[in-house]
Amino acid sequence: MTMTPAPLNEPVIPLTRRHHQRLREVYRSSGWPCQDMIEVELLACRLLERVCGPGGHETLRVTDTGMVELAKAFARNKAARSAHEALVERVALEMGRAGRLVWRALSLRAQVPTSDGGPEDSLSWVIACPDVFSIRN
Repeated sequence: MTMTPAPLNEPVIPLTRRHHQRLREVYRSSGWPCQDMIEVELLACRLLERVCGPGGHETLRVTDTGMVELAKAFARNKAARSAHEALVERVALEMGRAGRLVWRALSLRAQVPTSDGGPEDSLSWVIACPDVFSIRN
């Protein structure tokens, strides 16, 4: 059973990257509510709807309008990635032409400070994924 939607005259809320992330999270999950302001805004924009299950538990579902918004966000992200990947490819080719060994999509372990850089700070290992990694030949 779906709960009653909000009135049609709700204000338009500009959606941020975080709104789109939450829409994806709800779409991929079982729809358990977080009950925070991001969720309130998505409900007000009718991108999510509350659904009451047979046991009385409320979950969330991405509406058809929410699916359209997700598709638009995916298209924008894909276009941005495509432009970025083209630039990465160009940089890698130019570095190769300059006599460097070049890798793309390479995961490396890097040691980084764990706090603000004082002498008593310790180091931690993290996985770094640079767009282009090269060494002199």
